[in-house]
This record gives sequence, C-alpha cells and structure tokens, in this order.
Amino acid sequence: MSDVEVVENFFAALHAKDVDKAIGYFAEDAVVESPMGPQKGKEQILKGLRMMSSMPAPKEPIVPEAVEGAVVAKTKSPMGTFTMTFTVADGLITKQAVKMGG
Repeated sequence: MSDVEVVENFFAALHAKDVDKAIGYFAEDAVVESPMGPQKGKEQILKGLRMMSSMPAPKEPIVPEAVEGAVVAKTKSPMGTFTMTFTVADGLITKQAVKMGG
C-alpha cells in the first residue's frame, strides 16, 4: 500500500467514525502535532480521534497527495482551513502535523 493509500484509508475510517480502525493506521510511537497540543503514542492519539469523530464530517472530500516525501491533505471546517502533513513509514503513520490556514 502506498503512503497516500494509507492516509486515504485513515480518512475513510475516520469519516465512517470507526476510530478503532483509524488508530490502526498509526505506529505505536506516532506523534500528532495540532493546535490542541501534541499527542504522543496511540493511546493519546485515540483520545483525539474520538473527539474528532464526534464533530461533523467535512462537506468536501479530503484528497491526500504526495508532496516532497510526505502526504499532505487540506480540509475546511467551521473553524477554518486545516493543512495536515503526514509522515508514513512501513505502512504506518508516524507523524501527523495539523496547522490552521492554507
């Protein structure tokens, strides 16, 4: 599975509100850096995914693309536009950086 497919499958699971499947795309020691603060390891990331799954899904599809060795996706929410950059290694997400704005 390509890095982009890993991220696509992660978003599909999250969109279906299947957080147990979504967390399976993360490495045990993965890190998520977001405006809400860092989440380290699958246990902390799972808490963040549960919170995200309680929010309305984006109206537009999220389309990840490969950019300079990473996978980048953008989405809009009532709070604004978010850019997410993923690092994938051995078929698992090892880092997700979430930034507000373009």
